Amino acid sequence: MAEASSEKTPLTEKYPWLLTLLYALFSIIPHHLCGKVIYTITRSQTPWLKNLLITWFVKQYKIETGDTLHKKARYYPNFNSFFTRPIRSDLRPLPKQIDAISSPVDARVMTFGVACDDEILQAKGVSYSIRG
Repeated sequence: MAEASSEKTPLTEKYPWLLTLLYALFSIIPHHLCGKVIYTITRSQTPWLKNLLITWFVKQYKIETGDTLHKKARYYPNFNSFFTRPIRSDLRPLPKQIDAISSPVDARVMTFGVACDDEILQAKGVSYSIRG
């Protein structure tokens, strides 16, 4: 018998139909209403709701919280503030050179490329003009 894995499988892998259902729901619900509901939920300061959302998100997406000042969901006033959480100051030191470029963030580089003419590569493979 195979040994059970201690890692959790994302819901969309466990239940592939769930993603299709969510896409279907979001295609029939007015987008402005959807945006307002999500905005309201992510800024809710109701303890049980924001703690549930943060805890679920950390487990679902395997978010590393070891570098943060606060590891527990209860320390964040709402779900949205979890995404701008402070990290320990010793982890992302800024360079001493005055002309250095630094990006001390918790993120993954998902893609990279060469900037051509007046375009830069952005999230999800969409190019945008840098001229405004």
